[in-house]
Amino acid sequence: MTAPWAPPAANNASGGPPPGESGPPARLTLSFAPRFSSGHVFVRVDDRTALDERVRVRSGGKSRWVRSLQLPAGRHRIEVRVTSADRSFDDIQGIEAEFKAREKRTLNLSFSALSKRLKLRFDEPQTVKSR
Repeated sequence: MTAPWAPPAANNASGGPPPGESGPPARLTLSFAPRFSSGHVFVRVDDRTALDERVRVRSGGKSRWVRSLQLPAGRHRIEVRVTSADRSFDDIQGIEAEFKAREKRTLNLSFSALSKRLKLRFDEPQTVKSR
């Protein structure tokens, strides 16, 4: 892979997104259907490690990987790296987005079997009403 990617411990010892303004956070949900039996997902928010997780798919059925992160309201750069254990897939993509307080956004990850590229696409945002 030609894109730079520092090991998680090198870019953020504590993990998680950077501290933000006070107030209600937004929620980012990442979702994808793995096309491999095992691999790894790394997520950075604003150049800090937010998620570093191994992915395993149970045999005999379709599965979906879903994880959620809280982010402070504001503009954020989200970078996702997905690798397969057999090294047949390894790609990094980034996307920028504005998050409002209490907003819920889903970032769908998909894979092109032909080009071996990772694609990132947001669903429409949902704002949770306060009580």
